[in-house]
Amino acid sequence: MLAYVLFKVELGAEEEVLKVLEDIPQVKEAYIIYGTYDIAAKVEFEKVLDLGDLVLSLRRKCKEKIKDTVTMIVAKGFSR
Repeated sequence: MLAYVLFKVELGAEEEVLKVLEDIPQVKEAYIIYGTYDIAAKVEFEKVLDLGDLVLSLRRKCKEKIKDTVTMIVAKGFSR
């Protein structure tokens, strides 16, 4: 399954959180972005519980850096 997770992080913590995401095999892509959120990550997972565990683990690992997350599970789509 596929999901996108948006992260709002403390000012200046973008690179640090991006580095943490880089070390997680389920995170296939991650980018520092401009807008309401600071980082967008593409995540692959087997079960919804795995996704929940991953997001909670990230929030604990970066507890002082991550202020908010939004998780969007992909229902249907295509890629080129």
